[in-house]
Amino acid sequence: MGSNPASRANRLLRPVAIPIQIVGAGIAGLACAIACRQLGLPVGISERADGPRPEGAGIQLSPNAVRALHTLGLTPALRLHATEPTAIRLRSLASGASIARLAAGAYFKKKYGQPTLTIHRAALQAALLARAQALGISVRWGEGWSVDGLEGRAPGSAIIGADGLWSAVRPLVPEAQVPRPTGQAAIRGLLHICPNPRSEMGKEITVWCGHGAHLVGYPLNRQESYGFVLIHPQLPTMESGWSSPVSRACLGPVLADCYPMMRDFLGSVDDWRGWPLYAADPLKGPAALCAGRVALIGDAGHAMRPHLAQGAAMGLEDALTIARCLADGDPGRPEAALSRYAALRWQRIRRVQQRAERNGRIFQLRGAMGHARNAVLRLLGPSLMDQPWLWGEGQEEPAFEAT
Repeated sequence: MGSNPASRANRLLRPVAIPIQIVGAGIAGLACAIACRQLGLPVGISERADGPRPEGAGIQLSPNAVRALHTLGLTPALRLHATEPTAIRLRSLASGASIARLAAGAYFKKKYGQPTLTIHRAALQAALLARAQALGISVRWGEGWSVDGLEGRAPGSAIIGADGLWSAVRPLVPEAQVPRPTGQAAIRGLLHICPNPRSEMGKEITVWCGHGAHLVGYPLNRQESYGFVLIHPQLPTMESGWSSPVSRACLGPVLADCYPMMRDFLGSVDDWRGWPLYAADPLKGPAALCAGRVALIGDAGHAMRPHLAQGAAMGLEDALTIARCLADGDPGRPEAALSRYAALRWQRIRRVQQRAERNGRIFQLRGAMGHARNAVLRLLGPSLMDQPWLWGEGQEEPAFEAT
């Protein structure tokens, strides 16, 4: 939704003497910088890595995430790099049988105004970085941060921690939720040829439900490749970090439980990489997201399980909301603006965290409970899978447009 031109001009001309310091140049940090600059706010980014290091093979973008990216001016990049699945489907990992299907495509566009998309994480981060550079935002690569980093900053500056799971800014927010191991791991693989792009599997996002593990697959690169993410109990040999090699032998028990066609597909992936999953407890209140002139966005503030495909989306929503709050607030008192951001965001984030945890349990139900899940989903699948409260336009809709 665009703002009134006169009020927007007044906002852009209003003096803002104190810069906004963003720590972290991942998806949330770059999005926050772009949103701030589009609202005429001075902003800088520091990043401890010495250059862009996007991890992961692919990412799902639900309609709320796509809406945010359009607001940030990424429409051309999405048209160039993203794939639009036609549906979201649940299947049995053991038999391949369809359990439930939710139409996406035209249905999502009509109901939510945006589709659901998939994209390589590297392409999304590169597009965000290019957009930031086009707006004159520079990233100070190789610049670390510590809890002492607040010292020496201008008294009114806002510090936004967007530095991910192992945030160095988080200790400055006493009530922030620290991520803990979930006992599971995400193991990703990529097929460089999409399995029959005309088939249901080649056109849809699919979740294969198993016993104690589940598999997610989706087309990428305009259906030229296909990404898998296996959610599996953590392997004892798995190292910390985002790209620990996983041997095919470690996947033997899962492959043995797959139906033959899926076993063949998974056996064709020549490079599996995994990472332990960490998640924070659901937020208990707004104080978990800010303290004084320091605020947290994305995984730095609310690391969550991936079972609702909302990690990046919540970071993008955070970015738009915090930028709007800073633009509408007193430039000399960022504390009030950051407090408003936290008040607007914490309950929605908490609900997403809870739903993501619940989805993970549902996808991996065993025995009689698994059969009951399948029966209910076959009867009520689309109505249970649809998420209007999440994917529709909410109170975080930004009051500005990309320029």
